[in-house]
Amino acid sequence: MKKLIFLVSLFVCTISFSQNNEVYTVEISDVPTSIESFTSLRDELSVTPQGGASVFVVAMLMYVQNAELGIQAFTIALDRNNLVEDNSGYKGFKPDKSFTYMVQNYLQPRPYLANSYLLNTTFTDGYVLPSKPYQIKLSTNPYSQISETEIKLFIECSGADSPRPIIMKKNDKGIWKTSNYSSLFVGIKTPPVSDDL
Repeated sequence: MKKLIFLVSLFVCTISFSQNNEVYTVEISDVPTSIESFTSLRDELSVTPQGGASVFVVAMLMYVQNAELGIQAFTIALDRNNLVEDNSGYKGFKPDKSFTYMVQNYLQPRPYLANSYLLNTTFTDGYVLPSKPYQIKLSTNPYSQISETEIKLFIECSGADSPRPIIMKKNDKGIWKTSNYSSLFVGIKTPPVSDDL
């Protein structure tokens, strides 16, 4: 039997600015190239809301590299309320029409959007992937906690003037999944067009 080993480095650095304002940095050693390695990543990171939000960003990166695999990853990363039953989907589910619309109309034509959520990317160089490990910076504010099982985080975006909100919800297995993602698909600074032909 073949044993799959996927190493993930997770370093969560918490800096308190004031009450309930914290900053976290999550490190990802690489973008998974199989659904098995993505599931292992999810199992390790999504025990915290910051890890779950980072897993969603990884799903965005996977979609850009392989749309079919990315949809499976999104299915795993999304809260159940964002999924519909479909026998052709991953384990009988797939993202709902609203999510599919966002991906097809915002992420697909702007693949650099996914990279903008990694630290050390800039719009001036076309959001080229930085050196590994990739880093995702997240923060909270005094109003982030919605309930014991729901929280709003803010993800640093190199193409925007302020971090983008994402709402995470903890399921009955203790896994944090993305409940509201729409702000992550909003437009960012367009990278400059190269003069080289």
